[in-house]
Amino acid sequence: MKKYYSYFALVIVSLLLLSSCRTTSIFTINIVEPAPVFFDSTYTKVGVIDRTETEVNNKPIDVIDKVLTAEGKNFDKEAADAATIAMRDELLKNNRFDYITKIDSTGLTTPGMSIFPSSIPWDSLNAIGTENDVEIIFVLSFFDTDSKINYSTQMRSIPNPLGANLQVPEHIARIDTRIKSGWRIYDIRTQTISDEIVLVENTSSVGRGINPVKALETVAKRKENVIEISKILGTEYSQRVLPQQFTVSRSIYVRGSENLKAANRYINVGDWDGAAELWKKDVNNEKSKIAGRATYNLALISEIDGDLEKAIEWANISYLTHNNKMALAYVNILKDRLASQKVLEEQMKN
Repeated sequence: MKKYYSYFALVIVSLLLLSSCRTTSIFTINIVEPAPVFFDSTYTKVGVIDRTETEVNNKPIDVIDKVLTAEGKNFDKEAADAATIAMRDELLKNNRFDYITKIDSTGLTTPGMSIFPSSIPWDSLNAIGTENDVEIIFVLSFFDTDSKINYSTQMRSIPNPLGANLQVPEHIARIDTRIKSGWRIYDIRTQTISDEIVLVENTSSVGRGINPVKALETVAKRKENVIEISKILGTEYSQRVLPQQFTVSRSIYVRGSENLKAANRYINVGDWDGAAELWKKDVNNEKSKIAGRATYNLALISEIDGDLEKAIEWANISYLTHNNKMALAYVNILKDRLASQKVLEEQMKN
């Protein structure tokens, strides 16, 4: 029987337990969950807006914040621009929509200081949509980098012209940067905010020198790091309109009977059909514990096959008939997956 992985793919057994006396091994699978933000196929035109320009009344506060946190001139602006461009480019790449444009000069502003601004009035959004021929607008609502500088010193050994080693102080500057961004998606057609989320990432840069100033000067890649992370944030956010792939771990019984032991060898060479045949031999084992393990494993192979309803049946037998406590948690996981799968199927239809 050939395996078809409709919604997730088996990754090889990856985390074999080191102790030979353990009854389970762990492996990972990839599963696909529904898109967190769904638009049906009639939505085809998208606009992208960078709304991170600070309100005039809050600019003095924003300037002080930048001085205190060692942010350079236009640093946040450049990073925010990189994030929205990356988001637009990723939307173009994934082919979900037919038309994507980055909309500039909207006059929209934000209070700054890492808080969401009030939602954009629908009259303004209708005008923007009509002018730019879009029906969905992705908005970077705020963007802020908060940087902290830490200095330390240590003694460093360097050779002198005579071949001896001299101990000299070395100054080390470390800049830790927290990148915080707030995103929204506006559905102009239904006049609803379809999504609102805050994404946070951190990065660190280290420089060394003969004094604190020289050490700070050598922190050359901080800006590049922040720009690259900003691009990643924009790319990741654009993917919220697509089904999401995750890697999850699953436990499998590999000990308790000769069939369970032998099945583990089949798994190690990728023969899941052969393993399943051995587990079936233990379904009616006179020892309830072994039967519970065999039925649990059959639930797992059913999940791998994409048959979640059958997986729930086997897991229920493992728990209800054989009191396998691990199967109870697995039943709940499978029920959640089944509900998500039905949502995913509906999304794929539309």
